[in-house]
Amino acid sequence: MNVAFTPDFRPSLISIDLANVKLQDAFVVVARQTKTFLKPIATNTILVIPDTQENRRAYVYVDHGLLSAIDGESHDGDEKIRRALLERAEVSSYDRWLNEEVPYIITDEERAAFKKVITDEERAQFIERFWERRNPNPGSPKNEFKEEYYRRIAYANKHWATDKPGWKTDRGHIYIIYGPPDEIDAHPSGPPYPIEEWRYNYLEGLGSNVVFKFIDPKKADEYQLVSPPWKSSAWRIPRPPDRTGFAAR
Repeated sequence: MNVAFTPDFRPSLISIDLANVKLQDAFVVVARQTKTFLKPIATNTILVIPDTQENRRAYVYVDHGLLSAIDGESHDGDEKIRRALLERAEVSSYDRWLNEEVPYIITDEERAAFKKVITDEERAQFIERFWERRNPNPGSPKNEFKEEYYRRIAYANKHWATDKPGWKTDRGHIYIIYGPPDEIDAHPSGPPYPIEEWRYNYLEGLGSNVVFKFIDPKKADEYQLVSPPWKSSAWRIPRPPDRTGFAAR
């Protein structure tokens, strides 16, 4: 397997005992020690990328959990890792942007328009315009809306990840759209099961004293939104009325 490095990669000396360690586990250990992640760029070739928030957005992020979940004997580890990475990479970074980064704030019209774009250059331009439309200070290189949005995603992933990333959980969804609640009434012991109520003093389109109730019936830190009772499934929260960004508060 060939290994390439991004220009911002800074080599460092590490000492790790990899005796009797399977190749897929070695990848995980080395990546964590060097604070990097991997991206397949060709058959039998991976790119080593410093693990920063900017790089995670710029490149296809391959999490260490994917590598550690690969089974098989060490003699065929190379092929298994290559296949797993290539399968993960079949979804382009632009598809990930559409389906994993902005699904809660992109409008149906924008989604349809993005799917009609053909070249990567056009996709990059679309994304640039997408964020500029939401820039509270148009023309400014600092987009506070975008920064806050990614901060909320990072917060959700850090605090509510289970067997799925935190942004996909009910609490993560609510947090990303509406931000931190004004009050949290938590009862981790129940009864009869853990309950959290998030209160917002005001949310545009929803009114005053809005309360979201989450329960954890399995007691596995997998809270589900049960109130208000949305017409759609619990985690598909209606978008803000203006459909351009966060709900106004």
